[in-house]
Amino acid sequence: MLFSHCFCLSVFDVLAYTDTDVAVPFTWIESDPKLIANPHMVKLHAFDTKIHKVNTLVSYKNDEWDEEE
Repeated sequence: MLFSHCFCLSVFDVLAYTDTDVAVPFTWIESDPKLIANPHMVKLHAFDTKIHKVNTLVSYKNDEWDEEE
């Protein structure tokens, strides 16, 4: 009996908005905003410490929208 497995990989970029006076890792680069036409957005859990506050939001393109156009 043969079993096949589909391993689907997703690739994503992380866009972080920081204050201008914050030290960031040297591997980070500055970028313009990456806008997605008609994005689907999901707000994730936000948390805060006494030092940092983190709000997270994921925007992604839904392939079904391409078929409707």
